[in-house]
Amino acid sequence: MTNYEKIKQMSIDEMARSRMFFFDCPYGTPCVGCSKGKEFNNNCTDCTKHWLESEVEE
Repeated sequence: MTNYEKIKQMSIDEMARSRMFFFDCPYGTPCVGCSKGKEFNNNCTDCTKHWLESEVEE
């Protein structure tokens, strides 16, 4: 199994919790002072989960 295959098998919750290993902030902001902070109660995992569940912006 490749890393890619392992990632594909992860649930959205697992992927969001593991965000520090795969992603920078999907909105391109630092955790401190994040513009999405209030919306997600300063929880980067919840914010990343929301981003993963969102439609792709092209």
